[in-house]
Amino acid sequence: MRITTLHKLLALLIFQWIVNYLENIEKVWGGFLNGIVKGRQRVDKVTVKVVELRAPGVSTLDATFLHGQVLGGTIFKDFSPQEREVIWNNIRAFKGIIPSLFTFFEDVKFLEACVDGVKRLVTVSPDQTVLTALNDLFLSRKETQWIQITETTFQSKKGSLETCRTLGVLQLLAFGAREHSDLPKHPVKKNMKTTPRAKADQDVLQRFASLAERLGFDSPEIRAL
Repeated sequence: MRITTLHKLLALLIFQWIVNYLENIEKVWGGFLNGIVKGRQRVDKVTVKVVELRAPGVSTLDATFLHGQVLGGTIFKDFSPQEREVIWNNIRAFKGIIPSLFTFFEDVKFLEACVDGVKRLVTVSPDQTVLTALNDLFLSRKETQWIQITETTFQSKKGSLETCRTLGVLQLLAFGAREHSDLPKHPVKKNMKTTPRAKADQDVLQRFASLAERLGFDSPEIRAL
């Protein structure tokens, strides 16, 4: 783990996302080594570097490249030809982008920007995560939720209160992801030695607050916007 990134993970306060991501890495790589005895101990850094971020299950280009690398022994070199054949079949069956700790830390950078935007709507106390804080803001008692289809189009969907809350939270996170460049972190106290942060786009902030209100969330920050 990159020590310099630890403070970012702690600051994001969305531990469940972190756990889910790391568990997914374990699941994916465990799947590649399914049927191989003591396979994890034999995977080296070069192998991970070559395989990560590729999608051989859906990309012909990646499949062709990795096929030669795996079966030729350029990667997974501490495995027998028979084992590499099994590994290749497992890799080819995976329909997605292959994750790793590198992709995890790169995604943390993007996630940090998304969360900075979401924090414009909520105050996160020391005993909360961003997700629990958002959950607490959901005050709607209706068993229907608006689903945003386009920038200006919504459809109503029925569901339990828990489902409606989850759909609302996911849509706020999605908005934060789409508009993260216009929703930078709140400015901190002025310091002549630091570079001023970019200002948030007021129109984007108002649309964000309006969306949150429509989805059933309420907070002083939302009302102020």
